[in-house]
Amino acid sequence: MKTKVAKEPSLGDICAKENVKLGLEVITAPIYESEDFRKPHWLKIESITPTITELERILSALAQWISTIEGYEELEDTQVVVEINTAPLKSGQNVMGFFKPVSYQVKNGKKIASICLMAQTFQTNDGREILHVGLHELVHLVNHVMGIKDCAKNGHHNLEFKKTAENLGLGVEPVVDHFGNNRTYLLDETWAMIQKDISPDADILTHLYRITPKIKKKKP
Repeated sequence: MKTKVAKEPSLGDICAKENVKLGLEVITAPIYESEDFRKPHWLKIESITPTITELERILSALAQWISTIEGYEELEDTQVVVEINTAPLKSGQNVMGFFKPVSYQVKNGKKIASICLMAQTFQTNDGREILHVGLHELVHLVNHVMGIKDCAKNGHHNLEFKKTAENLGLGVEPVVDHFGNNRTYLLDETWAMIQKDISPDADILTHLYRITPKIKKKKP
């Protein structure tokens, strides 16, 4: 005669019994054991984390490089969050990224800045252009840390921005319109240094980007 082995109660059984004792409604939906979540199933998560992590690594390396440039050796320790903004742009806008001196706050009350790259920047599928935008926003961060005002009230870049940008490896296009010193580009020698000393992973940077909806123009 076979001995009947008592089945150990499942987590769902235990919860149901405890709920009955407490006079609570018993939920009959299955409660899955933690190990079940490790089994292969239909949902595959495509994470943006590798792109963010690679951006963080490159910007950190660029910050270390900046600290070797004369005049920028003693920058104050600063925390910053790197993020990607997926909000659609208004018609006519050509924003590739932006810097905000206060974006986050930790539990101890300390306020933290952010460097944000727009989702449209990643649609260029161009690692050099992505890092150009990242370095451009680092220029704003450096100026902020040094107490330098680098934008006019209308948001356009002034000569202080131009000076720091050129010191930190960017070229600034000649002023030909109302955008002032807004238009920058990554110098060939800066890009060569980044490739040689930092080795950005272009496949990770350009692997995944947000498809932003086109804004319909209002009919006249």
